[in-house]
Amino acid sequence: MFGPAEPHLLAEVLDALDEGKQVVVDGQQEWRGSYAPCLVDGVIDLLLDGHRGPVSFQPERGWTDAEIARALAAVAGHDPSRILPMNGEAAMTGLDEGGLSYLPCLETVLERFVGDRRRCRDWVEAGEILLEAAE
Repeated sequence: MFGPAEPHLLAEVLDALDEGKQVVVDGQQEWRGSYAPCLVDGVIDLLLDGHRGPVSFQPERGWTDAEIARALAAVAGHDPSRILPMNGEAAMTGLDEGGLSYLPCLETVLERFVGDRRRCRDWVEAGEILLEAAE
């Protein structure tokens, strides 16, 4: 799981893109991240609805880190070709073949993350919060 204020692959990618840099991301590694605010919202919705039983909050499967980074670039208004794959490209580009997940679709998650991350950076620059690297 990851949030908007912590060091994470997508935070590093977005920050670099916003600074005008190209980004090298693993083209073989399967993406496995879940955005914590979306997970919390989903759990609260299910609790309010009185849902019982197991549910899945796994992210969509079949995406590499490089593919997620390109999708993030597009959502954030950057050229996806600024994402350069390291280690070649895996042929994943498929959506989840598993069961129903209670997380929003990938584009919605990325849109929310981009807005949240940029607001966090603005707060840090204004001295309102301090981001510390996780150890």
